[in-house]
Amino acid sequence: MNINFIVFLLLISGYLYLGTRAFPGPKWSVRLLSTFIMLFSGYINEYNTVTLIFLVILLGYAIMIFFLKNLGILSTTRNLDVLYLLGPAIYLMIFIIRWAE
Repeated sequence: MNINFIVFLLLISGYLYLGTRAFPGPKWSVRLLSTFIMLFSGYINEYNTVTLIFLVILLGYAIMIFFLKNLGILSTTRNLDVLYLLGPAIYLMIFIIRWAE
C-alpha cells in the first residue's frame, strides 16, 4: 500500500473525529458527504504530497472550529453544518481546477 494513502486515511480520520467532537449536531449525512468529497478529491489527485498538505490544512481548520465551538462563538447547528462542509468543498474545487488543466 502507498504510504501517502495511509497518511491520507489517517488525516481523514482525524478530521472526522474532530468533526464529531466539535459538531454533535450535524447529521451523519453531512459527515459522510464531507468524507466522500475528500476521498473523491484524493482519488482524482492520486493521494500525492500536495493532497496531503491540503488535508493537513483542513485538519487545522477542523481544530480551529473545534475551539470556536468550545468557546461558544459558534452555536447554531446550521452554521456548523455549513462550516463543516466548507473545507472539503474548497478542497474539491481546487483539485478539480488543478485536474482539469
